[in-house]
Amino acid sequence: MKNKILFSFLAAVSWINLASAALVPQEWIKDVGPSYEKSMNEGLNGLEQDYDNLLDAKSTMLEKLAQEKSVKNGKRKWFLQSVKSELGIEPVGKIGVIGVKGEAAVEMIWVRTQESIQKLQNKYYGPYRNNIESEEVSVGPKVDETVRLTSNMTHADFEKQIGPIVEASVRTGKVKNRQAFKRNLIQKMKEFQNVAIELERKPQERPWWPYKFQLALYAEASGKVLPYMSVGTGIRVLLEWYRIEKEVADPDDYLVKNHDKPLSENAKFIYAMAKDFETLDELNVRSYKYGLDYIKVGIGLGVKGKIFVAKAKGGMIGSVFFKRDVLGSQNKSMNIKEPKLDDHFYIADEDNSKNREYAYKHKLNVTPLFGNEKSFGEEQKLALYKASREHFRNGLHKTIKMAKFLSKGAVRRAERLRRKGKMVHFDLKVLELELELYLRGGVGAVTLEGIGILELFLVKR
Repeated sequence: MKNKILFSFLAAVSWINLASAALVPQEWIKDVGPSYEKSMNEGLNGLEQDYDNLLDAKSTMLEKLAQEKSVKNGKRKWFLQSVKSELGIEPVGKIGVIGVKGEAAVEMIWVRTQESIQKLQNKYYGPYRNNIESEEVSVGPKVDETVRLTSNMTHADFEKQIGPIVEASVRTGKVKNRQAFKRNLIQKMKEFQNVAIELERKPQERPWWPYKFQLALYAEASGKVLPYMSVGTGIRVLLEWYRIEKEVADPDDYLVKNHDKPLSENAKFIYAMAKDFETLDELNVRSYKYGLDYIKVGIGLGVKGKIFVAKAKGGMIGSVFFKRDVLGSQNKSMNIKEPKLDDHFYIADEDNSKNREYAYKHKLNVTPLFGNEKSFGEEQKLALYKASREHFRNGLHKTIKMAKFLSKGAVRRAERLRRKGKMVHFDLKVLELELELYLRGGVGAVTLEGIGILELFLVKR
């Protein structure tokens, strides 16, 4: 039996709101064009000091917690294993620790070090007993049930997997119409599977590729299945697919055998995203202490199964997770003609006067989505805004400097602790940078009032 406990710890520490507090560069949180480079490094000295102070305060608190007595439950001893904390950015640019409300710009996962684990192991359990293992914490959507699908599952497989979920939902009274719930959920599962099949078969020659797909749904008492809601007494279901890697498959095979076959709209979307993410490959240099290993994109799913980036909360019901091949891998298909890709992609957001004015100003094509998306108990009209991949790549280039700033601060903290000569109990293992997408395709760090669409996972080497 593993003697450990993992939980998310959000500390409501006072906000840095002093008159002298440094601000993040405005280009980090504004919808700006290619001219941002000139001022990206201005005023970072004061910001570095504030960021260092935040990390030191959190680190000091964790080190004190690490030395507290364990929690005893019978013969078992429980120890703090992992902690997750969040930093937010105010709309004016001030950065601080999040209390309760607001969107986090940076999430930090602190994990007990192997040295600290070994000390606990030897002190309480001896060197040959069950190991206390370190794990990373990744909090997903809050759901009641998770359904994992594969591309080869049949209708009978669907019925078998959701049978216990349907019966439990009816038994608890959360769903009144058993047949409607079963029928509607299976329909959503089939739509989800169709998209997953496209992700599985998409060309794999790029270093970034989709490895996980999630779709969050909500079932009402009537049995109707809707996009995910965070309120209500119904049941929340998460559909999940993982890519199955083929060890001996050559990623060039797909293009060689299907070079004349046009890609579907979903395959184009994924392929273009994977290609644009190569803009961030500078974050994978071997000398860096933190490397970009994963990227998460919030998506919506249209009536016909078409996927798009979702900015509005009512439309963001799913996520596609991208993973990069091992560092040093090259594009093996340089001599094969790439498929023709669009120079744009679509972002779903509210169809209101503010967004319409923005679209008019930047000459964006707007397509209303037929039918309303139900979100948080309200009817919300959405539209698709035609965003530029060039603006997207420029925005990603901007985030490289943000990521470097955050990771360098973590490295400075580790060096300060090392110079003190004391054992470090908790290490900052993962930095998650939350990014907002602007309707023309630009990218910026999300503020408290924004909505995080992209998430970069910087993992300590």
